[in-house]
Amino acid sequence: SRDNEAAIAASVCKTISRCSPLLSAVDAERLSGVIVEDLSKVINRLGPNAMSAAIEALSRLAAHPDAGTMPEAKLLALATTFYSFLHRACDTDIAKLKASNRGMVHRALSALGSICRFHEFSEDVSENVDLSAESSSVLDPSDIELDWTTIVPAAFSMLALYLKKDHAPTRCQALKGLNGIFVAQPRLMLAVE
Repeated sequence: SRDNEAAIAASVCKTISRCSPLLSAVDAERLSGVIVEDLSKVINRLGPNAMSAAIEALSRLAAHPDAGTMPEAKLLALATTFYSFLHRACDTDIAKLKASNRGMVHRALSALGSICRFHEFSEDVSENVDLSAESSSVLDPSDIELDWTTIVPAAFSMLALYLKKDHAPTRCQALKGLNGIFVAQPRLMLAVE
């Protein structure tokens, strides 16, 4: 069944996450060339636990010094895709969307938070987030180039916008996404207070 498939995929992804730092240079390079697309499919197709585990696995693989640029590039491409989707949907009434479209919004919110949580940033990017009221607008993805220095501020603004929606399940997913950012960037949580 689909639930069993998701549980198995989540277990495999968690195993990859735990083993990635221990891989030799040859194994890391070989694995990153083979498994990136499979992890991407898990992220896009399976349930929230499997999706989060796959994002963590992809992040851990991207952090390996010998994995090459493919895992990190794929992770950023996924973040950009989810951000762009949320930007297109941000002016819609979530409660009036079809259940499948609402599910895609919730998936994108959760995935964006997980990417910000599990990616190993080279610096504290919470300093790039401006919390003033006039800067809380969401950036159009066509106006900025999302990279690892801009993704946290952009994701924070997007998740904060969805947190204000008048739809409780959407607010819960936005809060879960913000939780991912706060776990990775605890200074940001303190600044929000």
